[in-house]
Amino acid sequence: MQTGERICAECGRHVWSDDRYCPSCGTAFTGSPPRYEPGRQLPGFRRPVAPPAREASDGAWTEEPREGALARSPEFGRRFFAELFRRFPDAAAVTTFQRWSVQPDDVYAAVNLPGMSFTVQIDPDLEYVIVSAGDASAEFGDWAGDQVRPALEYVTELAGGERP
Repeated sequence: MQTGERICAECGRHVWSDDRYCPSCGTAFTGSPPRYEPGRQLPGFRRPVAPPAREASDGAWTEEPREGALARSPEFGRRFFAELFRRFPDAAAVTTFQRWSVQPDDVYAAVNLPGMSFTVQIDPDLEYVIVSAGDASAEFGDWAGDQVRPALEYVTELAGGERP
């Protein structure tokens, strides 16, 4: 466990001491003011993120099984998650998929590994992979022929370097 982390008493997952609720089970608790870590990581990248449902108030959010989210995801979205889970094997177990009534065709996911958290939006209409960490967001389209490779490189770089 890193400095500033603690374990949620309800579900046993790692959370940061400045989180107001557990991103896995929603248990509320108090903490210290937000902290920003120096280095290459974006602010908040190393802090657990909430599933998108907790961030947006418009429309209705529903949790979605991984199989359902991947089945309705376009081919590039399935490739993105397959490679993400290959590079970060523990990510599959801690990724939460959600569906939003305002953009029901998009696939949303929150990945909460200890020491690495971000959200992903797969936009099938614009053919984008959108990766958000903290207050920063990066969009990857097929401008260079493939949006998956640069999106995965971005996640890998933010995670601290090379992955197999």
